[in-house]
Amino acid sequence: MVHVKAPGKMILIGEYAVLEGAPALVAAVDRYAHVSVVPSETQFFYLSVPAVKIDKIAFQLNEANRIVFRTGLTVNQRRFLKLFVHVFEHTYKQLINSYQKKLLPSTFSLCTNDFYNTSLRTKLGFGSSAALTVAVVNAMFRVAATDRHLTLTHEVIFETALRAHRNAQQKIGSGIDIAASSYGGVNRYKVNTVDPNEQAPPEPLVKPQNLSILPVWTGRSASTKKMVQQVNRYKSANTENYQSMISDLGQISAQACADFASGDTAQILAHVRNYNDALKAFGERTGVDIVSEPHRQLARYAVEHAFAYKPSGAGGGDIGLLFSDRTAESEKIKTDIRTMGYTPLEVQIAPESAVTRQKTNEV
Repeated sequence: MVHVKAPGKMILIGEYAVLEGAPALVAAVDRYAHVSVVPSETQFFYLSVPAVKIDKIAFQLNEANRIVFRTGLTVNQRRFLKLFVHVFEHTYKQLINSYQKKLLPSTFSLCTNDFYNTSLRTKLGFGSSAALTVAVVNAMFRVAATDRHLTLTHEVIFETALRAHRNAQQKIGSGIDIAASSYGGVNRYKVNTVDPNEQAPPEPLVKPQNLSILPVWTGRSASTKKMVQQVNRYKSANTENYQSMISDLGQISAQACADFASGDTAQILAHVRNYNDALKAFGERTGVDIVSEPHRQLARYAVEHAFAYKPSGAGGGDIGLLFSDRTAESEKIKTDIRTMGYTPLEVQIAPESAVTRQKTNEV
């Protein structure tokens, strides 16, 4: 049996600018996608996903190594499984073409319940699709590597998962979430805008000890894909203005990355405040409500108390991050946030990567 889990992510700084080649900071978080694989007792593969009521549904691969399910699926099930199908097919073909490994029929079980908050009754925006992609790739490689002739590394998992995820998402996104799920910890990430197929791995960094980062749920979900598409439409129609604003965001993010690496917490807080202001202006110009009213209210609270705050990810809703250099006041900050009507989240940085977080029992 093989069981792996891959962590989720939260972007610390660099949203939108990272898409154009600016460095960004991302942290892996202790919300995990789980994948378990056991040998099949028949000639078919099987898939179980309790979240969408799929219980050991059979599938096989045709001559083109494409998945063919043997029974019908609901619209909701097909929508959920679209990612798995893309990732499985891409990884299966790579195992054959690059490593001459053919995966034997197996039973896959997928679980992303960690990303669903039962008390809030919502899925939190910590990158469940990227985490699941990394976990599936990792699991498939581990099953194929049971004869010990295939060496698993962070780079192999990252490169495979990145290409599979980009294909599944119609090449929208930077891959920063895949980097977090593949490597764990905090990383500086920079997209290769010249040749995306030659993406360099992220650079690991250490969070300053006196820096506290508190994720906050603002009360509503937001669609990253739709917001990025709207920004891209503005980019096509207003290239010069877009590039100017992206340059401003990129410079702030680069400075924040450098000060994070050197451990200068005071400067990190200043960069976060500046980035939030620049994101607000960027959203107003592009017509995308990135720094929405909940984010603005939380940012005002942060400034009043000499903290710093910004949305994490595409913005609009979902999750924001409150940065503080006064770690002893964390409980008071949480109480204040609850009083404002928002929810502080008990989420920690996950230090380990998908490659190290696994169990393998040969049967």
